[in-house]
Order: sequence, then structure tokens, then C-alpha cells
Amino acid sequence: MLLPARSPRPARTIDGATHPPPLLPRSAGTLALTPARALQRPAALIGPHLIGPHRTHPRVMASPAPPTATAAATAADAPVTGPASADTAGKPIECKAAVAWAPKQPLSVETVIVDPPKEGEVRIRIVATALCHTVRTRERERDRDAAGRVVVFPSRGAGWGQGRPVAAMRTAAAGRNKLRKRVATKPCALDPTSILPNPSFRPSQQDKEQQQTKQTKHKTKNKKDAYTLDGLDPEGLFPCVLGHEAAGVVESVGPGVASVRAGDHVVPCYQAYCGECVFCKHPESNLCVSVRAFTGKGMMKADGGTRLRAKKNGERLFHFMGTSTFAEYSVVHEQSVAKVDPKAPLDRVCLLGCGVATGWGAVQNTAKVQPGQTVAVFGLGAVGLAVIEAAKLAGASRIIAVDTNPSKFAAAVRWGATDCVDPGDLPAGVPSVQAHIAGGLTEWGVDASFECVGSVAVMRAALECAHRGWGQSVVIGVAAAGQEISTRPFQLVTGRQWKGTAFGGWKSRVQVPQLVERAMRGGTRLDDYVTHEMPFDRINEGFALLHKGECLRCVLKF
Repeated sequence: MLLPARSPRPARTIDGATHPPPLLPRSAGTLALTPARALQRPAALIGPHLIGPHRTHPRVMASPAPPTATAAATAADAPVTGPASADTAGKPIECKAAVAWAPKQPLSVETVIVDPPKEGEVRIRIVATALCHTVRTRERERDRDAAGRVVVFPSRGAGWGQGRPVAAMRTAAAGRNKLRKRVATKPCALDPTSILPNPSFRPSQQDKEQQQTKQTKHKTKNKKDAYTLDGLDPEGLFPCVLGHEAAGVVESVGPGVASVRAGDHVVPCYQAYCGECVFCKHPESNLCVSVRAFTGKGMMKADGGTRLRAKKNGERLFHFMGTSTFAEYSVVHEQSVAKVDPKAPLDRVCLLGCGVATGWGAVQNTAKVQPGQTVAVFGLGAVGLAVIEAAKLAGASRIIAVDTNPSKFAAAVRWGATDCVDPGDLPAGVPSVQAHIAGGLTEWGVDASFECVGSVAVMRAALECAHRGWGQSVVIGVAAAGQEISTRPFQLVTGRQWKGTAFGGWKSRVQVPQLVERAMRGGTRLDDYVTHEMPFDRINEGFALLHKGECLRCVLKF
């Protein structure tokens, strides 16, 4: 993480426009960052920073009508008053956003109108927003029927590996490549075909035919829904503005807001913190319920409405996870705003709003990994690497990284992994990846395992490789809607513990600022998670890279 104390960099002129100096140096000639951290680069190697078009000022609109039954229609007809004004407080703002109008559609980058914050709300100018896998986790699992009702697709792991022959897991190199190609379109980093609930079971011909039918249907669904963007919102409401991993500056606040004010640098947090509910007061929980009933419905608590509407037709847009950061401006609840050090680079600390913070917290808060313990990490995306980083920092003596994509192993080793396992390339005679870890690489299993994929089959494997007597397995990944986890009860009777974590257990408004301070002191790999930076207009291109597994985090700037 870059420290703010360094010599100032001059402003630069690009395409006739003067741009502010970059907070972080970048390699010249490409938007993709090198793995080396910027602070470790010699000054002579630091080239010009590639940035997107400079932010255009928001257009200020006339103040909306009082909140009445016709307020939405009145505000939608409000004329643009003219050029941008320095005083936008209390007025609707016209700005750019990526709108998800429906499933199976790319995001539409267009102009939206963001209304002023009401009581207990904060309007934020988003400076940087990152693309997170959790936005795509359920994009293949939901659709809507003609009546607009949510229809759940077959899950990623449904029927996979239920009694498949052990030989199927030990194919030749060509066969393994074909297997990886099949799962490449899924957000699952571990191939569940390598996980056998009963290694001695052999399927009948009917079982094989049913298995083949399930897989064929599932692959068809994945192709058809490649551009569906839904996310973690259980209701799957459309149209909406997605995004939940960002950082920005407070533009204005509504009545009653005391914790932040205009000009404060903040990280919007999908996991709120009020400090008053039973969950906030409990030392082992961060599941605040102060605004959850409203954020789950895409609404704001003050009036049960939204603050987002499309300019082209005036249609109201639902909020997403209480944040909706795929927009230049967003209105969030005060309980979801963490004030951070203004010296922190917002295009890096935005990662602490979800993935990286979740991985760190799963180790520190949920599993509480101790020096000398052993760890297994399933899935080597940004969250999995964050788990590895935190486990190394905690003093784990052995960190086993598990993924079906061996190209990710080099990064895992750089982050701190001591062993790497491809479940599709196990030693002869080993029936499953959990058997390889508990009995092969270790005598009884690992002290703590972490599932960072979102597959119920992988969750089972992670549990069953945990140490007999005291091993614990932490579920981080979000599984398909309606899926259920299973294992033999004896796995739990013999002392293994199954746990889950949301946002790594961090109490957002209190502890996110502490994470930012930790990163600014140095000693973390926060810079390294950002492998791509793009202008916001290229958001769909960024999602394509994320979907292909070609980037850890892509940060978009307006």
C-alpha cells in the first residue's frame, strides 16, 4: 500500500486537458498492472499513468417537489438549470451510471438522476468502484418468467460428481483441459467432479444418463445467461444500479446525519453498522439489522422509495445492497458509510468495502488462525488470495492453495501459499481432494479451511479436510439460491466445526477505517489485487475479464 508521505507529482496535460497527478504510479503502455507493488518499483521505471477521460462535472437540476404521491413524476420533469454548480446540496444531480435493466443484458451506461438524500442518508460522489465476483455469483442462477417472478436456475454444483468414477478425476492432460474449459464459464474455482461423497459408489447406466442430462442443461443455461447481472440481492429486482465495492467523497447529507459531512472521504459498506441493535452490540457478530429490511428490497428507509431514476424515461431504479456504486453519485444510509483517512488513495481502499476485507476478516475474526496452524484455501480469486495473505500474517506454518486452474498457483505462492493442489490432477488412488489433504499432505487435516468459491460441493470438501477433533471450516463463498450443504453427521460428531462469515466479521463503520490505516502503514498487498484499471464506460469489458478469470480486481474510475 502506498504511503501518502512522498514528494508531490506534477499535474499533466493529456489531450489538451490538465489532469491531477495520479495517487499511484503505474507501468506505461498498458492498463494491466504488474504484480510488483508500486512502492518497490525504481523511480526510473515509473512511466506515465494511463487514466480515463477526466470527470465531467455533474449537472445540477432544480430542487425536487416535497415527498408526495406525485413527487417522483414532478422530479422527473424537473428541468436542468444549466452548468454545474459548486452547490449541489439539496438538488437532484444528473450523472453517469451503469443500469441493469433486465437479466441477460449487458449493463447500460447512461445518464441517471440522483435525488438529494433524505433523513439519515448520505449522497456520495463515487471516485473509484471495483468489479467483484459477488456481483456475478448468481448471474446464472436467476431469471424471471413472463410475470416478472424470479426463477431459480439449476445450481452450479447440482448433480455434479455424485458418484462419478474416480478415474474421471485422473484424466490425461487433454482431458483435464477439456474439463477446465467446461467449468471456465462458471464462477466456481474448484471442480466439484473431484469431490465424491462416497468413493465406493459406482453409478448405474441410468444414473450416468441423468448426470449427463443435468450437465448438458446446465451448460446451456450458462451460455444463455452470460451477461445476466443480478448479484446478492435475494429479490433480484430490476431495473437497478449494481455495485458495492467503492470509495468516494461525501457530496451532501440529509437531516439527522452526524457521523459524516460534505467533503469526508468514505467507503460505502453493504454491511451496515448502527451500534445499537443486538447484532452490533454482540462481540461476535456484525449482522446489523437497522436498515437490512430496506436494502434487501432495493429501497431507502426514510420513505421506502429510491433515490435513483433514469433520465430517458423517468423510471425509478432500485438500489443494490444499499450501495449502488456503479454510478457517479449514490445515496446510502448513514449506517453504511465508513469515514476514512482523506490521505488514503480511494482507488485502492475501495477494495476494503468487500472482497479483500472479507478474506482478511475470515482469518482474523472468524477462524482466528494462530501461529503454527495449518490452513487450506479453496478458490484462488481475490478473496482466496486475501485469505492466504492473512493466514501468512497470522503465522500459519502451512497454507495449502486449491484451485482447478494451475495458472493461479504462481500468485498463490507469491501471496504465501506453501502447497498448491489441482483437484483434477490428484495422485493415483486418491479418491478426492479432501482425502489428499487429510491423510496425504497432512496426517489428520488442517486446522482451518476456507471456501472461497460459492459451491456447496466445495463447502463439503473444505469441511472434510479439516482436522479431526478441532478443525474448523469457514464458508465465505455465496452459493446458488436454494442450495443446501450436506455432509455425514460423523464429520461434525468428531469435532469439526462449520462456520460462515459475512464481510469477514468486520463491524464496518468502526473497523473499515482501521483497515485503511493498516494498509497505509504498509505491510499489506492491497495494491497487488488491482490488476486492471479502466474508465467507467468500459465496465462490461471489465466484467468480461473477470468472468474469464483474467483479473483479480478491475477498478473503474469516472
